[in-house]
Amino acid sequence: MQALTIQQDAIVHLYESLALPKPDLKSLDHIRDLRVATAGHPTRQDRPKKRPQRAHFTSQATLGDSGWEVLKVEGAGQHVFRHVLIPSLGVEQEEYILALIRKE
Repeated sequence: MQALTIQQDAIVHLYESLALPKPDLKSLDHIRDLRVATAGHPTRQDRPKKRPQRAHFTSQATLGDSGWEVLKVEGAGQHVFRHVLIPSLGVEQEEYILALIRKE
């Protein structure tokens, strides 16, 4: 997850160094958010005060080459399990960034 975040930062820095307009990475925000939720600051994220607090827990028993399970608990007590598929996130990001580079 950290490598994907670093890659996003690197493409922004590359564009800046070439004096190109900042690339639009909004469609990759979910990858960065997932990294923060699962590995960066899993129990608290910067959220607007209007939104309920939430916490994230990584199930260490599910860690594997393809990913892992994450439990998200919303402020209202709602529990949501999500399987984080690292290979699919990597492919998604690679395809998006290559398309950006090819446009320039």
